[in-house]
Amino acid sequence: MQSARRRLYARLKRNWNLTRHLGISAAGFERPSSVPAFADTFRAKFDRLDFAHPTHTPDGLEMQFAVNHLGHFYLTHLLFDLLKSGNEVSRIVNVSSLSHRWVKMNLRTLARSKTNKKLYAKEYGTSKLANMLFTFEL
Repeated sequence: MQSARRRLYARLKRNWNLTRHLGISAAGFERPSSVPAFADTFRAKFDRLDFAHPTHTPDGLEMQFAVNHLGHFYLTHLLFDLLKSGNEVSRIVNVSSLSHRWVKMNLRTLARSKTNKKLYAKEYGTSKLANMLFTFEL
């Protein structure tokens, strides 16, 4: 984790020309219960927040795509045989949004590892489009 912090610090300092103190805190929001604890820890350490950097997974994937699509896709893949094995009708419920309507799937940038804050909404829409395409394929 320290190595990742040093790389992020160097990149932010270089890209944003930061000359003042820079504090970096890592948080995992995959579990909603972790959010209040992070907020409390952050408030105890800092008295202001100037910039929140969109994060990536430990594998270097854009967080929205990984959390909104890849995790659910992979879980469905791993449990699909159980869904098909029962005598009752099984269902998979995928949640999306209208954001999928404003993007086109680009396989070259699907899980980009470099953050571009201008593309944040587009990346969200792409993750939701991936949900829709996966659901249609099922």
